[in-house]
Amino acid sequence: HVVPFVKDRGVILERASLALTIFGVGTIIGRLLLGIAADRLGTMRIFWACQIVQLVALTWILTGPSLSTLYSLLLWFGVGAAGSDTTVVKGSAEVFGTRAIGAIMGVLSFGWRCGAALGPAAAGFIYDATGSYTIALGLASAGLVASMIFFTLGMLPIRH
Repeated sequence: HVVPFVKDRGVILERASLALTIFGVGTIIGRLLLGIAADRLGTMRIFWACQIVQLVALTWILTGPSLSTLYSLLLWFGVGAAGSDTTVVKGSAEVFGTRAIGAIMGVLSFGWRCGAALGPAAAGFIYDATGSYTIALGLASAGLVASMIFFTLGMLPIRH
């Protein structure tokens, strides 16, 4: 919904499409740099930083920033989103080991794919019902907070 969101602000299609490219560049940067950072600085520290970057970006996007600021926010949102994905994979190996990493990643990927399938459709329905992306972006922010809580709980050492 990035392109329609930007178009709704009165931006022509070509410039609105640039927003998606900028987000994609952010995801490339996030995957490469934040995976390395997680190895050096710790999975939880980088995960939390990524989630906070995404929350700040989404919240700021809701304020209706200028187009150049929106582009910057989408870049940072992409960095945070890709970095979060990378740290979840790393955290899974840290918690469960690598012996069953295929099965573990299969279960995690199933959850991600369900979200990827349902999230955009839900955002579209919400937009159609309200004429705005505000509620959808607010729900995305709530989802980020929930993922922060669940990931943190999942990373706690198991006490026997």
